[in-house]
Amino acid sequence: MPNATRYGQDEAPRPNGDGWAAALRSAPWILILAAWSVPALVDVADTFITDRLTGQPIALWRAFVLAAPGWYYWAALTPVIVWLGRRLPIRRPLQPRVVLAQLGLSVAGGLAHALVLTLRSLLFDPRAAGSIRGAFFMALSDWLPISIVIWWAVLGAGHAVDNFRRYREQQLRASELEARLARSELAVLRAQLNPHFLFNALNTGVSLVRAGDADRGAQVLTRLGDLLRRMLRADSAQECTLGEELAVLRDYCEIELVRFGDRLTIDVDVPDAALDILVPSLALQPLVENAVRHGIAPRDAPGRVRVRARQTNGVLLLSVADDGRGLPAGWSLDASDGVGLSNTRDRLARLYGRAGALEVSSLTQGGVEVTMRVPVNRGRHTTHPSP
Repeated sequence: MPNATRYGQDEAPRPNGDGWAAALRSAPWILILAAWSVPALVDVADTFITDRLTGQPIALWRAFVLAAPGWYYWAALTPVIVWLGRRLPIRRPLQPRVVLAQLGLSVAGGLAHALVLTLRSLLFDPRAAGSIRGAFFMALSDWLPISIVIWWAVLGAGHAVDNFRRYREQQLRASELEARLARSELAVLRAQLNPHFLFNALNTGVSLVRAGDADRGAQVLTRLGDLLRRMLRADSAQECTLGEELAVLRDYCEIELVRFGDRLTIDVDVPDAALDILVPSLALQPLVENAVRHGIAPRDAPGRVRVRARQTNGVLLLSVADDGRGLPAGWSLDASDGVGLSNTRDRLARLYGRAGALEVSSLTQGGVEVTMRVPVNRGRHTTHPSP
């Protein structure tokens, strides 16, 4: 395009199924085994080195079977603890019944852990002596407080993972709803634009034909056909390149230039380097239409609309200015009854957050300038003829 061209509280997620068997099947066993292997291997190394330093060396495999089973017991129990935490969740306000139930379960888990340690000692530790009862109570006195702490630590970790998963799922649902809302708004925008173009263009074309100017009437209808083809070909994408947006603007401008004749001049100053920057689709044409309708159409004198694009510090500033009658006294975008500019501002905020903005200002020489602020992101540009 040549420069200066004219124209309620959620339920905690549960594993597949409701039983502990389903919890075992769905557990991430690789991660669980990897996590519990860390203290297990540290304990194996400590047992092996300590026995050698005390003059009672043992084989590495025996150090493993003496130290590791107690830790891998917790690896096997982790999915069950997490499942029980989902069945009996501890939430605010605290329910004494649930807290007592989990405390009882943690004690039961500690008793079972002491039993595993007792069997390990009797089967693999030749230095162990005494009765099973004595070995059990010794393991219980050494490990029960630690076992209870481990149970509650696993329970807390399970709650943290579930809360994070629920948070991510809520974020995903929110983003999906946001995308659906944006697509719906764009569809409504298209539905609002097409009848407007049809009415103006067909009315202009018919008037020209009736006046005997068939060539200009055919030009209007041809531009209208090009415009509708572009809109029908366009998908639900929220963004397009500035070059593609200018192609839509070209068709609109040709129709308006025929309608207004010498009363309207449209200047476009867009550098070629900006044509592949992504902008909100169907955002520029409504701004030009707004300038023509409110700035140029109400007066008899000729008017000019200027479209300008410039880049600064990674931001594209896309402005549409007219030399019409300007803004009414006390006018503000927030208090305005119009929906066009407000919709554009909302789309910019939804697409780009704080990086997107819409500014409306009166010009000192008369008229209004509307500026879109868009972060510079580049897409693939297809060259379009200029308006």
